[in-house]
Amino acid sequence: MNETSDAVRAAQQTRRRALVVPREHGAWGLLLVPLFTGVVAGFASEHRIWPLLTFTMAALSLFWLRTPVESLVGTGPLTANTEGERWTALVASVFLTAVATACLTGLMWKGRDLQLLLLGAAAAFALVVQMVLQRLGRRARMAAQLVGAIGLTCTAPAAYYIGTGRLTERPSFYGRPTGSSQATRFIS
Repeated sequence: MNETSDAVRAAQQTRRRALVVPREHGAWGLLLVPLFTGVVAGFASEHRIWPLLTFTMAALSLFWLRTPVESLVGTGPLTANTEGERWTALVASVFLTAVATACLTGLMWKGRDLQLLLLGAAAAFALVVQMVLQRLGRRARMAAQLVGAIGLTCTAPAAYYIGTGRLTERPSFYGRPTGSSQATRFIS
């Protein structure tokens, strides 16, 4: 009898973890590769390491937040069914929201890095569209995956912006950023 209750407890714990921890290895890659690319490009220009680390924490917590929210709303592959599962997903959602809010507040404190809101709005819009498409079922699955990928790749320009403080210039590894007028002259 004790072995059975241990097995049930272990299965419940595994299920609760699955309701909170993102499982998609490909989605982690779609987040981390653009994020790393943007951090490297932004870091090479200005060396703003603490804002980049803060942004990375915000991006990771917002990505992680999607799984417990989908579990609560019922759009994910697993849905929180019992009171304990709902409580676990809710606590994880509140914690991850608090981490993301603290990081983003620190980044935008006193009006700094406000253009991050534009990129965040684009990513949030893509992820909301993805959730709507997921509710349509299997026939919209590929479209939902594509829209989600678009949302996740918004981390590259956002990380670059946090690292450099600007969105309008490309990085140059020769000492100074190149503006659009120089790029136009080079192409002509």
